[in-house]
Amino acid sequence: MFRSHSRARFPLLVAAALSLASCGGAEGGGGDRPAPLVKAEVPQMRDFADVIEAVGTARANEQVTIASPVAERIERLYFDDGAFVRKGQLIAVLAQGQEQAALQSARATEAQAQSQLQRIEALSDRGFATRAQLDVQIATRARARAEADDAIARIDDRTVRAPLSGAVISWR
Repeated sequence: MFRSHSRARFPLLVAAALSLASCGGAEGGGGDRPAPLVKAEVPQMRDFADVIEAVGTARANEQVTIASPVAERIERLYFDDGAFVRKGQLIAVLAQGQEQAALQSARATEAQAQSQLQRIEALSDRGFATRAQLDVQIATRARARAEADDAIARIDDRTVRAPLSGAVISWR
């Protein structure tokens, strides 16, 4: 019974839908509105920028405070505030005059110790120098190398490199 009743309504519903669809034309009771005007133009390339303005707080994914292990006067900065730097890039040099002088002195001492060691080795080969003299001169050369390495380490303490890539902001 349910099927025969719904089949009888179907043609009636289709006829009602068709009659309603035909009412939207300009001749019927849809009002006397003019057709919308359409203007066609040739397509042109335009720059488009997506800009979103917002108020909020930005937080960095990574942040680090950079400091030197020594307190010294800054001689040169190799960045502008807000500039992008790469990991390992030199960003500041502190005063290192005394350390440079110590390095030059240690290198001169090492060169003199090396020259003296060569003389003592030549004398030792001919039997005119003792093993003790040779050992003393080897130790003197090693001490001069260690002093040069120490001066280089102190110079490195006075050069500041970026620990990671990113924007640099100086705090005053």
